[in-house]
Amino acid sequence: YIVIADYTKLASQKRLYIIDLHTADVSSYFVAHGRNSGAKGDRVWDASNVMGSYKTPTGFFKVGAKERVTTTKRYDYLSVEGLEWKNRNAKRREIILHTAWYVGTKGRSRGCFAIKPEDKWQVFSRAKNALLYSYAGEGS
Repeated sequence: YIVIADYTKLASQKRLYIIDLHTADVSSYFVAHGRNSGAKGDRVWDASNVMGSYKTPTGFFKVGAKERVTTTKRYDYLSVEGLEWKNRNAKRREIILHTAWYVGTKGRSRGCFAIKPEDKWQVFSRAKNALLYSYAGEGS
C-alpha cells in the first residue's frame, strides 16, 4: 500500500487516499491538518518542519508497524518517520498517524495526520509499514 494525504483539498473532503499496489483499488478517508497550517475546514496553506509550529509536514514518511496509544489523550496511533530533509523533525515533533474525534471540519491537529476513530481499522491495517506522502501543493 501507499498512503497519500492531499492537503490541497478542503478538510471537509476525503483527502487521505490508500492505494493497494496489487489491485489499484483506492480508498479515501478524512484527515485533519495542523492548526497553524490552515483554518478549520480549509486546506493546508503553510507546511512546516519546525518544532512547536503545529503545522502539517510534507514529503515522504514511513509509517510504523506497531499500534500504540498516546498517554495524554488516549488516541490510537502509528508512528511516522520523516524520510526527507524537509520532514526530518517528524519524530522529534511527535508527528503521528492517530485517531481523533475532531476530524472533518471541526478541528485541527498539532501537525499530525489525524483520522476519524471509525476509520481506524481500515486505515491502520493498510498503513502499517507503508510509505506515506503528504502533499500541500507546489513548493510543499
